[in-house]
Amino acid sequence: YGLEEATYRGQRTRKSSLLDRIDLLIPLLVAAMTVLNTMRWSVYERRDEIYIYNAVEIAPRLMLFIFFPEAFVYVVISSILGYLLSQETGRILTQLELTDGLNITFTSLSAVFASIAFSFAIFASTWFPARTAAAIAVLSEDAGWSLPDPVGDVVGFDLPFNFRSTGRIAVLAFFNRYLMDHGEGSSGRFYSAPPQLGIGRRRRGLDSPEAIPQITEHVWLKPFGHAVSQQILLTSPAIRRRASSSPD
Repeated sequence: YGLEEATYRGQRTRKSSLLDRIDLLIPLLVAAMTVLNTMRWSVYERRDEIYIYNAVEIAPRLMLFIFFPEAFVYVVISSILGYLLSQETGRILTQLELTDGLNITFTSLSAVFASIAFSFAIFASTWFPARTAAAIAVLSEDAGWSLPDPVGDVVGFDLPFNFRSTGRIAVLAFFNRYLMDHGEGSSGRFYSAPPQLGIGRRRRGLDSPEAIPQITEHVWLKPFGHAVSQQILLTSPAIRRRASSSPD
């Protein structure tokens, strides 16, 4: 319509305001608290599962990735169902003439912004239960593990699990298989020659020589064209502990 040599375009619609954005916080808080309670209960129910993952050497920080995919499923399903239900509800209200002549906008960006805000609320509420699960899996104050600094050409460390002295063969068998997988036909970060299993001996004070299972290995590092290689000796000596006078 025209008014004082100016042209105006009118539209019958409802504009969003800051008050509408504030009203969105209430359902977001309800959804976040609901997911937080669900995830906390999930952590409580999965304690035995977390212990099993810990027993098979899963790093505690990797426990976070167990719960975030579940939260992602919640986000996708709830966003899609929420959009479909809201549009269907709006269509029914329009047919019943309960919207005062206003039509529902199916292409509004408000639904997109609401879904994004809902996603952030879900992932934020999942972080704390996931951290709790990681804390359950931690056996010490350190959530991770790294090789200690070498002393000369020797790197010594204790394995994070206990086994009998005869179990050393099984541990070295695992390393033997791992090195064989990086042999001919592999494309890993290094290339290894066929490992050689053997028995080493060392003398501990006045005791008889101790037989130590070992693996001798020759490894080439990338880039292979530089012919950088090193000789590796993997040994698994037994640790002798002093007998305790305690009845335990």
